[in-house]
Amino acid sequence: MQKKFYIFLDIDGVLYDWDYIFAETEAGRMERGEFIKKFKPESMNALNFLIKKLACCYDVKLVISSTWRANLPYAIKTLKNNGLIYSDKIERTPIYDPAKRGEQILDYLSDKTNYEFVIIDDEMFDFKKFFSQEKIIKCEMFHSALDMAKVNNFLHKLNLYTKTDESSK
Repeated sequence: MQKKFYIFLDIDGVLYDWDYIFAETEAGRMERGEFIKKFKPESMNALNFLIKKLACCYDVKLVISSTWRANLPYAIKTLKNNGLIYSDKIERTPIYDPAKRGEQILDYLSDKTNYEFVIIDDEMFDFKKFFSQEKIIKCEMFHSALDMAKVNNFLHKLNLYTKTDESSK
């Protein structure tokens, strides 16, 4: 049986940042204060690339850990509308105290075996209490959403990064 690889995905601050929102608003492609429906294309490309590279060696499972998981059908629809390339079922972590996202991830994994995982988030919540830094792709809400450099850095740690990946940056 192929080893599973869980991607725990936050959305706000990961698939867009404030620089992107301000640029889209200034260009008239987004209304000020509008609920986010359009993610940063570079971030979506980086997520798709991560999924594709991991799928070479693992059975990839996408798990929404974002507050967006409260309305999972909407989250999935928005991800697909923004070009997510993933055909498996998208799951979510349990919902309780928002400050305990690390505990929620551990709860999700509690009955799983034979797996690896990564957490992609712009906040640290209680992650340091439970996970090593190598398990986290850290983004930043204001200026640093998910990008190819962050993904390639993570893949390099897994020995899944190749020189040909440079062209994907």
